[in-house]
Amino acid sequence: MTRKQFFYLLITFYALFVVMLGAYTRLSDSGLGCPDWPGCYGQITVASTSTAIQKANSLYPNAPIEQRKAWPEMIHR
Repeated sequence: MTRKQFFYLLITFYALFVVMLGAYTRLSDSGLGCPDWPGCYGQITVASTSTAIQKANSLYPNAPIEQRKAWPEMIHR
């Protein structure tokens, strides 16, 4: 296998991975897990401490934190 063929194979698998991750994100109903971008609720990671959750809930009252949905969305982005 030449370098060019290996590169094309790698790109193909990467594209397949992105499509599968997008399908998982959609099927797990996580597409709206984070209301802003980049980040999630104004942070690099999903809020996990009670202080961070309260701050995020006050900044985004119409989008409560759902960690189950936020993590797949963050990984997909």
